Amino acid sequence: MRQLLLNVLSNAISVTAPGGEVRLRSGPADVGWRFEVLDEGPGLPPEQLARLFERFVRFDRRDGGARPGHGLGLAISRSIAQLHGGSIRADNRADRSGLRIQVELPV
Repeated sequence: MRQLLLNVLSNAISVTAPGGEVRLRSGPADVGWRFEVLDEGPGLPPEQLARLFERFVRFDRRDGGARPGHGLGLAISRSIAQLHGGSIRADNRADRSGLRIQVELPV
């Protein structure tokens, strides 16, 4: 679980501009426990959002620069969530730019 949380938080921090905010929320869910990580990054278009948890997937920054890493952190996070009987998903935040990654795990 620690690795899953570290991967999701690291990703959120890497896409959020200096001075931006990354939030972590957690609490009970319908069938267990849920935590959400909300970043203030640029968000993703739907075709990239659909591929976010695939292995070796990396998206270039909007300024044209490459992101660091190998594209494995979120794929590993998905595997960890599934191995524990849970799920992970991402969507663009409705209130502002950025992503919300939500993990649900049975207790």
